[in-house]
Amino acid sequence: MPGYPFSEIRDRLDDWRLFNNMVDSPYYRDAVYERFSDREYERRYSALRTKMRERRLDCVIVPGGPNHWSFGGGMLWLSGHWEWHAMANYVVFPLVGEPTLIYSMGGTHIEATRRESAVKDVRQSRGGRFAEVMIERIKELGLDRGKIGILEVDPRFHDYLPVNQYMALRESLPNAAFSFEPGWMHEWFTAGARRNSTASAKQVNSAKLRCRASWLVADRA
Repeated sequence: MPGYPFSEIRDRLDDWRLFNNMVDSPYYRDAVYERFSDREYERRYSALRTKMRERRLDCVIVPGGPNHWSFGGGMLWLSGHWEWHAMANYVVFPLVGEPTLIYSMGGTHIEATRRESAVKDVRQSRGGRFAEVMIERIKELGLDRGKIGILEVDPRFHDYLPVNQYMALRESLPNAAFSFEPGWMHEWFTAGARRNSTASAKQVNSAKLRCRASWLVADRA
């Protein structure tokens, strides 16, 4: 699906086909989104690729859903984007090459997401045809005969992508080897929670020390 530069279609935005596929619009240029550092995302991408090498995978499909057990899942961890418009949105993450975020909506929605996301290549789902876009990206990467892992949407109940998306992948990529890969995100989320807990404890101790120092100064005054 082609992208239409905003400058060329600005007077035809009532045509949904153009509106849904516009790129390079002026929308949200002045918006400021909180984001982890590039170094942190490099660390995450490196950790994921290490795991992929261990499992001998060429690519992984990393979903994230809106329910509180998933709360964005691996998609959020890789892109910084949380999403509620669908059962799940997805990151296609190759061992070699750039990741792609497949986002549910077009138009101004996707333009905002492009500015927010740490993943630079953001593509719309074409009305919920997520697998169609995944297939297109996997073929672009030359991985239509590769080993492709599918991570969980929900690490609590171990749900994966919807069956219609999975069947489309299997039918359009008959020479690819698919595997379900449980537990990856839970491992990293838990490690992150431990780091955050340690950091919080250090901050609390630091605050206590500052308070004690203030009391000592006040006592001596």
